[in-house]
Formats: sequence, C-alpha cells, structure tokens
Amino acid sequence: MSGRHQVISEPLVISEKIERNHLASPYINNVIPITRKIHWETKRGCPYTCGFCEWGNASQKKVYFLPFKRLKEEILLFKSSNVQVINILDGTFNFGKNNEYDYVEILEPVLKETNAHVSIQVRFEEIKDDQQSKRLIELCKRYKNRLTLEFGLQTIHPSEMDVIGRKNDLHHIRKIMKLLLKNRVNIEISIIYGIPGQTLVSFMETIEFALKINAKKYLLIH
Repeated sequence: MSGRHQVISEPLVISEKIERNHLASPYINNVIPITRKIHWETKRGCPYTCGFCEWGNASQKKVYFLPFKRLKEEILLFKSSNVQVINILDGTFNFGKNNEYDYVEILEPVLKETNAHVSIQVRFEEIKDDQQSKRLIELCKRYKNRLTLEFGLQTIHPSEMDVIGRKNDLHHIRKIMKLLLKNRVNIEISIIYGIPGQTLVSFMETIEFALKINAKKYLLIH
C-alpha cells in the first residue's frame, strides 16, 4: 500500500439486479421485531421518477411485486401480534398489478384481518375510471376510520414540476378530490416548500389551489 488515495470525480453507483427470492421478510424471519407501529412493503420500486424521492433516484425503475404467499403470511403474523399502525412503504401503492394479484387484493385482507390503522402512498393519476380504483374507493368508504391515502401534490407550476420530476394534471386532481371528499375518504396532501426556482408567490399559489379543492384540513407542508 502506498498510502495514496484515489479521488473519484464522478458519483459512484453500485447496483445489483433484484431477484424476488432474495426479498426475504424481515418480520417472518425475526430480523425486525413486530411492535405496535410497523413499516411494511408490498412491492419494490416505482414507475415514476420524482427527484425528491428515493425511488425516483434509484437506478432501476422496474416495479417488483413481492410474492403473494409471503404477504399473506405477514398479514396473519400482524393479526396475531395485534399491530395497531401499518405504514405501507411502497413508493406508489395504487399502481398496477401482476399475474398473482392487484393492490386491492393486498389492502383488503390487511384491513379485514387486523384492527390496525393503515396508511398508503398513492397517486392521483392512478385513480381512474376502472374496477381497481372503484374497489379502492369502496374500501376507503368501508374503513374510513382506519385507512389514510397520502397524496403528493408538491406544486401546481410546470417549471417547478420539471425540477422535481413530478407531472400533475390539475383537472384530474380536482375531479379526484371531489370524488374523495364526496365519499368522506381520509386523505393527506403534501406540498414542498423550497423547490429550486420556487418563489413565495408560486408557493402561495400552490397553497391556494389546495384550499380551492377543499384540502385545507388535509394539507402537509414539507
């Protein structure tokens, strides 16, 4: 060893292809103890590329749905452990389906088999006029005291959207907010303060948009 250190001028990213059989459950294998409040995942990855999110900055954009058998075993474990709060970590919970199940087929048994309050991160644009979205809304109505949908609005301005990699269809957001409020769905909406290029005026305009869609009591500022 010469004692000299090599200086790397470019960022070094180490990545490895994910294999589903490598994604072992930390709860079933007793790696993480089950407490009153837990964090849980049903999939890895996200199809979106938001610059402020860890999934948006990941090198792989593919979404890996965890095995249905594992998820069902974990749900039964949560039931027997009397878990009270489950925060689902999926970057976008209400996204897609694979050949085994869709996201509603995971959410419904969690709510049925446990008494836990469940929070999920969802996207406005993934709530569509399809059966999967309709089933989600029905679950929200049925378990409105135990289910929270967390939406990231972040900003309403195209220039700021470009900076953070988040595209918002404001017309669609208004439509979905009207549907959610009509059905008394428990929601949270977050916006970001401090986006590069953001001004006090543009930030206040985003807040005003949120107030106009009746999101006042649901609004979180980051």
